[in-house]
Amino acid sequence: MTDREIIDTACRELVNTYSQRDKDFTRWYALLEQADTMKQDNMESFVGNDPTTQWQMATFLLQPKPLVHKIRRIDGLPITGEEALAVTVIEMMLHRAWRQLNKAWFKRGKTSWDWEFIGSLLATGWYAVARGVTTQGELIAEQWEPATVYPEFDSEGLIRLARVWQVTAREARKLILKEGWDIKGMVAVPDSSSVNIKQYWIKDNGVWMGVV
Repeated sequence: MTDREIIDTACRELVNTYSQRDKDFTRWYALLEQADTMKQDNMESFVGNDPTTQWQMATFLLQPKPLVHKIRRIDGLPITGEEALAVTVIEMMLHRAWRQLNKAWFKRGKTSWDWEFIGSLLATGWYAVARGVTTQGELIAEQWEPATVYPEFDSEGLIRLARVWQVTAREARKLILKEGWDIKGMVAVPDSSSVNIKQYWIKDNGVWMGVV
């Protein structure tokens, strides 16, 4: 098998494991979208807005206060004068990172990071957040649509993960350039064409290996 076939097979295995979950997601999203699933020709039907209203209210009520980062010593001792400046700088950096993160979300036409996270969690019961630090020192906390993420766990935690989603060729090229992936196969694809992207990670001897 080629590398591509191996990745396709692994992703398909994980996707199939969550077939019932994905069907549930579709049904729950239809409730929030107030889809008229009982519509028939020459018949009256009614769609209530209770699920959407309750979801919006719950999302609003669960919004947290602005995050305040406070750094303390592990041993519980007070922070000395020499340490205080470094601690203040780190706390300010974390505060600025969250502010920049929200600005990035606003530029995408979305609400705040917290609103999107809580709303998705309430709608699906799932969340998927890729977090870490880039080589440039940028803190990231990228939310992924739960319906595109397919994890596998064992007694010690996550061991495999597939992420499968669809975008336009234009969006795919932007992502490829951003991530530094090989773009040769996408150069001639029309902008409006649909492209399936598959990412696969597996834990091998304690080290995460990822491929696209």
